[in-house]
Amino acid sequence: MTVAGSTEKAYTQTEWDLSQLFSGTDDPQIDEALGSLEESVSELESRRDALDQASGGELRDTLQLYERIIEKMTVLGAFAGLRFSADTQDGEALSLRNRVEHELTAFENRVLFLPLWWKALSESRAKKLSEGADLDHDLSFYLEHQRRLRQYSVDEAAEQLINTKDADGVGGLLTLHSMLTNRLSFTLRVDGEAKELTRDELMVHVASPRADLRQQSYQELGRVLEREAQVLSQIYSHRVRDWHNENVNLRGYASPLAVRNVANDVPDAAVTALLETAERNTGVFHRYFRLKASWLGSVIGGHKVRDSGCVVALLVSSSSRRDRCRRRM
Repeated sequence: MTVAGSTEKAYTQTEWDLSQLFSGTDDPQIDEALGSLEESVSELESRRDALDQASGGELRDTLQLYERIIEKMTVLGAFAGLRFSADTQDGEALSLRNRVEHELTAFENRVLFLPLWWKALSESRAKKLSEGADLDHDLSFYLEHQRRLRQYSVDEAAEQLINTKDADGVGGLLTLHSMLTNRLSFTLRVDGEAKELTRDELMVHVASPRADLRQQSYQELGRVLEREAQVLSQIYSHRVRDWHNENVNLRGYASPLAVRNVANDVPDAAVTALLETAERNTGVFHRYFRLKASWLGSVIGGHKVRDSGCVVALLVSSSSRRDRCRRRM
């Protein structure tokens, strides 16, 4: 779709600047951060036996320590993950990410006792502690959210096993997915020149103001990924089954979708109503695009669309109708 007066600005991809986190994969501050985490986690562990007798103030201090631990873990995990995502074929980045993920999983398993302890408290004890802790809004919300999750928790040993399984099982599978899909090569003709692109470079053109480039980009993405469909579908299937087995069969969520709904504090009924309403009104959605195409004067694949209804047909209709529309363009 073209817009009067629009111009396509050149966009040059650059590497992420992660220097605000760490200078690189060999930054000695990474080891220092891991050492600092070890000290903080050990301090939290030392408070475990006293939790049942803790006052509101002691709970607040313990939660603030836990919050600092999570912040440190987030910084380390974000750097290692982003550095790997920037180049999934970089052996040093992969090695760092695997090492950090292994270390963080171990730390997470060691501090699991705190949220599990809080979830297991009686309502009266939890309310009394929370009211006496004088917590800020963020920590209060965290405690409330943990109470909502308690019916979906399992015992500490099982939670630790799940974390380890995720890191070395499905997490490893998703790493292979990233390495596979990001080493693929895509060909796109831009301004008459055929260019060999990575997936990230190709996806830049998906947001191009030029409809022909957007269309070609999606077609090329599908063409290349289709060659790997059997492998990719296996990865996807195993990921889906792992999600269902853990969250529905083990934790007791009503459905795979309910996991996200609970995390977002949104009732299942609200999401169901949204989806059903959207499905009933797909005609409104189609009419909007027909009107938009008519008002703006659409161009698809370099051809002026005389029948604005074909804009939608090219996107959502059967192949036979798409062919008829192309002949009418």
